Amino acid sequence: LIGAIPVSGAQASPWTISGNDVFIGNTATGGLAIAGGGLVGIDFSLDIGSKATGTGTVTVDGSDNSGNASELGVGGNILVGNAGNGTLTISNGGLVQAASVTVSQAGGAGVINIGAADGDPAAAPGTLDTSTATLGANGALVFNHTSARYSFAPQITGAGQVIVDNGTTILAANNTYNGPTTVNGGTLAGGAANAFSVCLRREPPCIYR
Repeated sequence: LIGAIPVSGAQASPWTISGNDVFIGNTATGGLAIAGGGLVGIDFSLDIGSKATGTGTVTVDGSDNSGNASELGVGGNILVGNAGNGTLTISNGGLVQAASVTVSQAGGAGVINIGAADGDPAAAPGTLDTSTATLGANGALVFNHTSARYSFAPQITGAGQVIVDNGTTILAANNTYNGPTTVNGGTLAGGAANAFSVCLRREPPCIYR
C-alpha cells in the first residue's frame, strides 16, 4: 500500500484482508492508521517498509466510545523494516495481535513504539500480543508511555535494542536479546528470570573492554 489509509470506528471496520500478504511502504511511502475502535484483520503476514526505497508506518491507537480497542490482527508474522524503514506504534489501549513479530531484517531499520516514539511526549500504552518479538541489528523496541505498571509479555530475542523513555515497564518473559538497553527515563523492571539483555547481564556473546 502506498499513501495513507485511515480505518476508524464501526462504519469503516471490520476490514479483513485474505489470500495475500500485505505490504505497507513497499517501494515508496505508505501508512495505515487504525483508530476509534477500527478493526483490521490480515490472514497472512504484514510487511511494513518492504524494499530499500520503502517507508511504512502503522499506528493502532485508542478505542471507540464503548471501550472496544482499535485492533490489528495478523495471522502470520509482522515484519517491521524489511529492506526499508518501518514503524509500528501501539498507543492509548490499541491492540496488535500476531503469530510473531520481527523488527529489522535484510538491511532495513524498524521500530516498535509502545506509547510514543523515542523523544516524543509520552502516551498511554497499547498491547502487543505475540509470542516472540525478534529485534534485528537495526531494530528497536521503545517504551515511552504513561503507565505506572505496564507488563510486556512477549519474549524479546535478537541483536536489537530496547529503549525506555517514560513510565514503568515490566519485562515478563525470559528474554534472550543481546543488544543495548537504554533507560533515558522511567523504570525498567524484570518480572521473570533473565528478563534483561544478556549484555546487561554481562554474559556471552557480548564483549567488554
